Amino acid sequence: MYINSLVLGDSILVRDTDGDYRVNDFKPKLFFQSNKKTDYLTTDGENYLTPISYDSIKRFKEILWQKKKQSGKVYGDKNPLNQFMFERYPAECTTDFSKIKIFNIDIEVDVAKGFPEAHLAEWPINAITVKCNGINHVWGLPLNGDTFTTIRSDVDYREFGSERDLVRDFVDFWRKEKPHVVTGWNIDTFDIPYIYNRVSKLFSEDYANKLSPYKATKVYFRSDSFGRESQYVELLGIARLDYLTLYKKFVLAPRENYKLDTIAEVELGEKKLDYSDYGSLKNLYRENYQLFMEYNIKDVELVEGIDKVRNLIRLAVTLANYAKINYEDVTSPIRSWESTIFHHLMNQKIVPQMKFRMNKKDESFKGAFVIPPIIGMHKWILSEDFDSLYPKIIEQWNIGPETLIDPFELPDEIQKYYCNIEFDKIKNQEYDFSMLKEHNITICPSGFMFKTDKRSFLSELMDDLFSRRFKEKNLMKLAISEGRTEDALLHDTFQHAMKILLNSLYGALGSDKCQYFDLRLAESITKSGQLALLSINDKLNNKLKKHNGGKDVVIAGDTDSIYFTIGNIVEKECKGMPKSEKLEFADQFEKQVIRKIIDKTFVDFSVYLNCYDN
Repeated sequence: MYINSLVLGDSILVRDTDGDYRVNDFKPKLFFQSNKKTDYLTTDGENYLTPISYDSIKRFKEILWQKKKQSGKVYGDKNPLNQFMFERYPAECTTDFSKIKIFNIDIEVDVAKGFPEAHLAEWPINAITVKCNGINHVWGLPLNGDTFTTIRSDVDYREFGSERDLVRDFVDFWRKEKPHVVTGWNIDTFDIPYIYNRVSKLFSEDYANKLSPYKATKVYFRSDSFGRESQYVELLGIARLDYLTLYKKFVLAPRENYKLDTIAEVELGEKKLDYSDYGSLKNLYRENYQLFMEYNIKDVELVEGIDKVRNLIRLAVTLANYAKINYEDVTSPIRSWESTIFHHLMNQKIVPQMKFRMNKKDESFKGAFVIPPIIGMHKWILSEDFDSLYPKIIEQWNIGPETLIDPFELPDEIQKYYCNIEFDKIKNQEYDFSMLKEHNITICPSGFMFKTDKRSFLSELMDDLFSRRFKEKNLMKLAISEGRTEDALLHDTFQHAMKILLNSLYGALGSDKCQYFDLRLAESITKSGQLALLSINDKLNNKLKKHNGGKDVVIAGDTDSIYFTIGNIVEKECKGMPKSEKLEFADQFEKQVIRKIIDKTFVDFSVYLNCYDN
C-alpha cells in the first residue's frame, strides 16, 4: 500500500507497506498540440495532443523552464509525482490502516527559564515517549538517583545517565522501527525541530539526518497568520501529521483555545496531569521524577484518546489515498484538488493545460453573503442548512474552465448580458433569458456564462464524490445495523473524507496558487450562492409575512444557512395546545410549508437561468 513519494535528484523514492523502493528510470511527460489525431485531447475537446517523454526529471524541468519563459502552450502536470502516481498506481489506492507504522511522540525539556525555542535547542531532552502498536516506549534521564517504576505491561521504560546516551538509543530505535507517520500535539513547531536540532548539537547534522529513512531533511522557517516565525523540519520519507494541525483543519467547532489540556477536556473529559503543587515542570522533574514521567506518557495518551474519538489520522490517510498525494498534503485543498483533477482527466485521456503565470488577485471577488440579524427576542426559531451548497452550485450551473464561455463566442442577443447584470433584476427575474435554452447556455448572477451541452469535469467530480459519499453512508448504516463496528468506522471515515474534499474545491479555485484558479469561476460560485440565499429570504418573507403579523420571518442568514421565526404562526395555530403538540406542528410546518417554498425557489431560478442541473 502506497505511503508517500518524493523527488530526490533524478530519482523518485517511494515508501510502501510492501517495501520501500527507488525509481531511477521514470520518464516524465509533457503534451503538445498536434495536427494529427492522437489518443489525447485538450479539456475543451478541440485539439489533439501528443506526449513527449524526457529521459530525466532534470531535463523535464529544464523544458518546463524554457516554456515558461516563452509563454508557450504546454499540457500535463508540472509535478512529476502526480505523473508517477498516475502511471504506477492507476487504480484507487486502498487503505489498510493496520499496515501503517505510526509514532505518537512527546518530549520534555529541562529548561532553566522561559519556554524552549525549538530552533535553538539549548536545553537537554530529559524525557521522550513514543507510542507505537499499543506500546509506550519511554526514555528517561533521572537526577539524583531517582527512578521511574511501573507495573503497566504497555510501558517499555529505558533509563539513562546522560542525555547523549538517551538520544543515541532513541535514534537507534527510530532507525530500526522506520515509522511511516509521526504525530503528536504541536510536533511541527516543537517536538520534531527540537529533536533534530538537539541531535545535531550533541552529535552532528549527518547524525540527525538519520531520522529520515533517506538520511535527508528539509529545514526552513515559515510565518503564521500572525507573523510569528517558526522552524519546520521535514524528515524526508516520514509523514508528519501534527495532530494540532489536523484538529484545527478538520474539527470546525469553535474552541476556547487549542492547548492539549483544553481539547482533551472537551473531547475526553480528561486533562493533562496536574503539577501545580510543584510550580513548574523544572521543579516537578527534580522533586517528583515518577510523576514527571507519568506526565510525559499521559500527553501521548491524550492525543491517542482524541484520535479514537475523532479518527483524524485515519481520515488524513483516506483523503491522501483517494487524491493520491502524500499524507501531510491533505491539509492543502490546492494539493488535494490539483492531483484529483489530474487523475480524473488523465483517466479519460484528457490533458489539462499548464498555467505558468497564474492569474494574480489584482482584483477581489465577492465572497459569502450574510443576511444581517434582526435584533430582538424571537420565539420558535427554525433553521435550514443547504448542505454542500457550493459543490451543488458547481453542478447546477455546470461551472468549469472548459465550459466557461468567452464573450466573442456569444450571439448578440446574449452577449449584451455578459458581465452586465444587475443582481436585484436577476433575483426578481426581470430579464428575458428565454433564448438561453436554444443556445445551450446558462448564466450566473456574476454575468459569466457556461455551456450546457457538455458536462464540465468539475461537475463530473462533484457528482462522483456525492455518489461515493451516499454509497459509503449507506454501507456505514448497514454495518452498524449488523454490528460490524470496524467496517462502519471505515465507511464513516470515507464519507467524511468525501465531504471534506467536496467542500474544499471552492477554496482551491479561489486561490491564485492553484493551477485551476480563475476569478470568474470563484465569483460565479459565490454570487450564485448569494442568489440562492436572498431568493429564499424573499420567498419566505413574501409567503409567510401575512401569517406572522406582517413581520418578516427570516431573522438571519449566513452563506449556506438561513434562520427564521414562526412564533406568531405557532401561537395562532396552536393556541392552548401543550408544548409537545406545538413541537409537532412546527416540525410538520417546516416539512410541508417551508421546505416546499425552498424547493420551488431552487427549481424556479434553475429553469429561469437554464441551469444544467437542479
